[in-house]
Amino acid sequence: AEEGGLSGLINLYEVYNRLLARHSHRIPRMYQSFWFDRQREHEPGEKPVSKNPIFEIAGDGLTIRVVTTLIRQGYQLAGETLDLETREALDALDEVMEAPGLGKTFEFRPGQVQVVNNRRIGHRRTAFRDASEPEKRRHLIRLWLRDEGERSFMG
Repeated sequence: AEEGGLSGLINLYEVYNRLLARHSHRIPRMYQSFWFDRQREHEPGEKPVSKNPIFEIAGDGLTIRVVTTLIRQGYQLAGETLDLETREALDALDEVMEAPGLGKTFEFRPGQVQVVNNRRIGHRRTAFRDASEPEKRRHLIRLWLRDEGERSFMG
């Protein structure tokens, strides 16, 4: 990118711990299901949303799904309204996620590879302005790997 486009990584367990410290009364709602926008990553005829909790205890411990924009969009796609408890839980999560000093931000350079477990490590990036010349434009390939589920995995 000509300007901006920094990458960032966040330990999602740190997010959980900060929620415990600041908004512990919101956590029980986060163990219940939310509608998530599947971002058009589904087969024709399948629902464009999946229903999953933000926090879930699985065989390998706590797993976390944390993109609140996909939840808000998921409710719109499902034709459902966010109730007060759900809105307040998402607002608390946004507050913690946007707090200064959470995670690390760095420049992702050509040729670098980033491998993370996105149920434990969150990733984000800053806004960017791309170069006008095609050969200088940002080019990032993202590959999602999993050891279960099908091509149109539900979440």
